[in-house]
Amino acid sequence: MSLTNTHTDACIILAQARGYVYDFLRHVMLRQPTEEFINYIQSRAMLEEFPFEEVDTLVAEGVADIKGCLNKADLKIKDAVDSLSSDYTRLFIGPLKLKAPPWESAFKSEERLLFQKETLSVRYAYLQYGFLPENYGKEADDHIGFELDFMFHLSNLLIEKLETNQDVQEILVDQKKFLDDHLIKWGPSFGDALVANADTAFYKGVGKILRGFLLLDVIAVNQLLEQSMLLEVTQYHD
Repeated sequence: MSLTNTHTDACIILAQARGYVYDFLRHVMLRQPTEEFINYIQSRAMLEEFPFEEVDTLVAEGVADIKGCLNKADLKIKDAVDSLSSDYTRLFIGPLKLKAPPWESAFKSEERLLFQKETLSVRYAYLQYGFLPENYGKEADDHIGFELDFMFHLSNLLIEKLETNQDVQEILVDQKKFLDDHLIKWGPSFGDALVANADTAFYKGVGKILRGFLLLDVIAVNQLLEQSMLLEVTQYHD
């Protein structure tokens, strides 16, 4: 079912805000810091008027942490790259035991095992939408960056459907299911692990944004789904 014009603008704005945050998070989780990486964030002013920072303390704190890290008056890009790259490697690559393994199966397993049932489950969800994430084949399917990338992909599809007055209920159901089955089950705890173990304010900030946003997004998806279902009932009785 499609939404009426009265609902569409508000829903598009919310969908765009959600997509913006997923876009930011997927980039910082999938890209090892480089000079281009830092310039990408700064040149696009991605942290200015960041979605949801006005309504969530954790998101606001995370944005402030990252700004404080990247906007220092005496910031030297090379030093920042070295510091962030070292933190990224220690947190997500190794060689020491990872305190924040970025794969759902490993994070949820005491043995830190990869390629478990979670991996196959997210792969199936990706296939339903013909989704092939960046760096596919170089990482397990349940990498946090891939899962965030998938939600970004679905958010873009949702916006397209809203803008062309197409059915949106199915894609909202699928977003809710992916959140409930995967991201919300480990994403907030993964964010906590970043805050607890990161050496830099940048990745501590990423952890705060991740936790705060995912908890908000569950509410946002449910609200969008309720609106679409309510409209369907109204149209049925009309």
